[in-house]
Amino acid sequence: MAKTPAETRPPGEPQSRETCQKCGMPQRLAWSIKHELWEQVEADTGYTLLCLECYLDWKEGRGEYRLDLQDFLFLGIWDDDGKRLVRDIPAEYVTRTRR
Repeated sequence: MAKTPAETRPPGEPQSRETCQKCGMPQRLAWSIKHELWEQVEADTGYTLLCLECYLDWKEGRGEYRLDLQDFLFLGIWDDDGKRLVRDIPAEYVTRTRR
């Protein structure tokens, strides 16, 4: 059985920005989900690393349209060089809208 992305990393967190195996885009957001959920993704897609957008596309393809925050873990945002994981979201990434 293949290991999940979290199991193949050194303890703690990823060491540098990773690239989605499906779309090829570097991940700006570091995230994780429960092991048993990731096993479903791997079994269905064959990918061991997906960006959040491709993961959500996979869920929608299964008729699932929500992300359960109890299963989701936000790890941080990669800096511009992709070498440092920032846990506090910088103000320039926060968008406020008025209604």
